[in-house]
Amino acid sequence: MWKVSSLVLLAVLATGCVSTRVPVLVHPLSDPGGAGDFTFVVMGDNRPWWGGPDPVMQNIYFAQNIRLANASGGEFAVIPGDLIHGYAKDAAVVNRMWDEFDRAASYYTIPVIPVVGNHDVQDLTTLGIWHRRFGPTYFSWDYKGCHFIALDSEVVGDLDRIAGSQLAWLKDDLKRAAGARRIFVFVHKPLWRFGPKERVLENQWYKDVHPLLAAAGVDTVFGGHDHEYLRYPTRDGVNYVVSGGAGAELHSAELEGGIFHVCLVSVKGSTSSWEIVTPKGRLPADYATTETREEKDIALGIQPLESFPSDGVVDMRARLKNPLDRPAFITATWDTKATSWQPVGTPGVLACLAPGEEVPFSIQARVTRGLFPLPTLKVELVDEARRKLLVWNPLKQALAKIAPMVTEWNVIGPFDLGLPPGLNDARQRYLFGWLPGFDGVLPPEKGIDWEAVYRGKKGDEITWETIVADRNGVVDLGSVYRTDNAVACAVAYVYSPKGRLCEFMAGSNDSLLVRVNGEAVWYKHAARTLKADEDTFSAWLNEGWNEILLKIGNFNGGWGFCFRVLDPSGSLKFALEPEAAPAAAEKP
Repeated sequence: MWKVSSLVLLAVLATGCVSTRVPVLVHPLSDPGGAGDFTFVVMGDNRPWWGGPDPVMQNIYFAQNIRLANASGGEFAVIPGDLIHGYAKDAAVVNRMWDEFDRAASYYTIPVIPVVGNHDVQDLTTLGIWHRRFGPTYFSWDYKGCHFIALDSEVVGDLDRIAGSQLAWLKDDLKRAAGARRIFVFVHKPLWRFGPKERVLENQWYKDVHPLLAAAGVDTVFGGHDHEYLRYPTRDGVNYVVSGGAGAELHSAELEGGIFHVCLVSVKGSTSSWEIVTPKGRLPADYATTETREEKDIALGIQPLESFPSDGVVDMRARLKNPLDRPAFITATWDTKATSWQPVGTPGVLACLAPGEEVPFSIQARVTRGLFPLPTLKVELVDEARRKLLVWNPLKQALAKIAPMVTEWNVIGPFDLGLPPGLNDARQRYLFGWLPGFDGVLPPEKGIDWEAVYRGKKGDEITWETIVADRNGVVDLGSVYRTDNAVACAVAYVYSPKGRLCEFMAGSNDSLLVRVNGEAVWYKHAARTLKADEDTFSAWLNEGWNEILLKIGNFNGGWGFCFRVLDPSGSLKFALEPEAAPAAAEKP
């Protein structure tokens, strides 16, 4: 793999030849033997907004952050992925997106190093475009005695892992970096967090990559992908940070790291540190951490509904807590549009709370047709600096008892999705083509055999395993199987004391087919992010044990599902396998 000796990344082909296209960004910059103090900028995920009016045009927030980067004093900038919207149906449109990125990025006054993201490369066509414009997808360079490594989390056919030839290259590159005063690593997806929380330290990153970084004395790993700022725990001396606020739509509340920003990293002597630069000013590196995020989670709590009232009047009790160390105003308002919820009384609360203080409030409404869709509840916390914590639609907390998540599943995969062949239009082929793995019938759908061994997507043998959902009820298949264009089946059992029509709620990324006792009761073919309770449908449960089979198809990126059953009476039971009926007592 190519080792960068100068930051002319936008003018070099994968073959090492100079492009005939005049690149927007050509900033020769190389000082491998230097030792002076310096700063550099990290700013991931500048792409146009998903679902925005124009997938080609870069957004105003990116321009704003370019100005911050230019004024920061940084000597160069690194963008850890998602430079363009991507996912276009033909190469001509993708090239237009890159031309627009070049135009917007021409306003940088410092060198820029792009790192590949999932919106930049999805298949061989977009990979070829990247190679022609930028060169390799993983590489390294040296500057003022420090070593910098860019990794590729988007390897076509082997997503979300650093493996094979790239892992071998990384081992050799780290050996060559011995003696560097600091080492920094950049990768688009924060692979260190992939997987269920209780198993994340067993994932491929911690198994194969982290030990190499720790042994080499890597200072910090910077990622993007999540549109926020978030500092993860330091492990074995290696710092982990997500900086994904360069312009794409934000994923979290402001006090939880949902801010447009750039990170300014300072190297002084043999030490380094960083701070967050925003249009409103500078913030410390610990502004948003995994620990403080968990504290923010308790800012609002709703008591679970014990049952669904027979008169249809819902009275939910809740509390708001100020989790800050300073006074703050807190408001809660909710929107019942497009629902059958009719508010009773004033739908909201406003209070000024001291640090740690709580205030109770209630949500009362008459539900005329059904619980779903749920109203939108917005909680806003504003301190004296006008920083805001926003929590959207936490009403699912109230459903914990009357609509429990099914959290344990028998899962088998990945099967091949069977995406129709072609170099371009992958998304269109996924949405409108015949997909044998999803639209056909897989062997587990014909009958469950726990001992069966099937042929998986890559020709390997696959068997059933148990996967437990995370604390939000989400089963993360992507972290287990790490592949795209695939299908998995998940099976659980529900016991009902009598036959009844039951309401189900599900969310999936991407497509979802649901069978109850072998009969298909729900079908949703889509390319979408996972939203809890996005799908609601009814099906008949027999008296006794009922088999629930989910088939989840994945196109690209995240892959997972969540599933719950409305059970106001609390009479249903859930299990991985049907429990044997008790033996009848012998007659005397």
